[in-house]
Amino acid sequence: MYDIVKEFVTTFENDNLLSEDAYTIIENISSERSVHSAKKGDDSYLLMVKLLLERREIVYALSKADLHENNKKIEYDFGEIERSQYNINIKVDVIKVWNYDGVSAASGARDSYLFDFVYEDNRWKIDKVSGLNKIICDNRIINLSDEISSEDMNLYLDDFYYEDLDEQNESHSDVSDDMSGYDRAYSLSQTALYAYHYALSRNSSYADFTNNGGDCTNFISQAIKYGGLNMHYGTPLTNTCWYYTTSTDRSSSWTSANLFRQYIFGNNSHINATNATWSNIKVGELIQKMSNGSATHSMIVTGQVVSGNTRTDLLVSAHTTDRRNASLAMYYSGTKKYTHIKGNK
Repeated sequence: MYDIVKEFVTTFENDNLLSEDAYTIIENISSERSVHSAKKGDDSYLLMVKLLLERREIVYALSKADLHENNKKIEYDFGEIERSQYNINIKVDVIKVWNYDGVSAASGARDSYLFDFVYEDNRWKIDKVSGLNKIICDNRIINLSDEISSEDMNLYLDDFYYEDLDEQNESHSDVSDDMSGYDRAYSLSQTALYAYHYALSRNSSYADFTNNGGDCTNFISQAIKYGGLNMHYGTPLTNTCWYYTTSTDRSSSWTSANLFRQYIFGNNSHINATNATWSNIKVGELIQKMSNGSATHSMIVTGQVVSGNTRTDLLVSAHTTDRRNASLAMYYSGTKKYTHIKGNK
């Protein structure tokens, strides 16, 4: 069964696989999947796979950057196995590394899946794959779950095609080194270095909040502290300060995306933060995903794709889900807020 998991992932991660060729993994899928799909009136059990592949094709076609993931290497960290007579569930973390054309630093990602197997026709076959809907940081996909209808798929792809790439395609700029207004004691390069280093791992000096609301803002807080920001001590588990001592002696703004945003733009903030744009944000600065006016996810710009002297994409690092120097256009959709971090105040 491990080989079946590897074959599924390898096929799905093939940059040359088109959505119309998703059937190539049909041999290892249970024929009983048609029963699940019929609940939503579809005769395909690969609609989430097709959605993700079609989305990838749209990004490749419309992006000004070459975002193909070259020299891709995949490793597997198999976890718990639950077994019964006719069913087996296998948890696996898939760690992949690759290179973008013209970018020297490698990129990487860690995704977690649960493969459900059923015994059919004298062999084990995949009955369900959970976790596909979390590959892309997009609330619309996450809310769809792993099993979708063709209507769900088409509505999402139409929205994505006409809306999500507007920002990137309409806003591109020459790369600027202007650092006026920045505190020289604060280092964006050290912030980016920390984020890149720990993107696919954890610093044991801090608690891991992956299973306790998410680790994304804990991660960016660590990085900007490493870059030179001073902790602002105060009442634990509030957003009127920003600090970490232990998992329970910390500010809520250290770990919550929205409370962090409220803190840095609040009257009590000791962080010099201003609004930025896709065009002028710098490597080492912050991007947050937004939903209904609230920040839901935090990440750090750790690189960029440049054509000549023109920026064509941003590369970001994040936790939950773990990404290292990953394309913003490829892996993140929806409303975003960009933030300059200029130092202490």
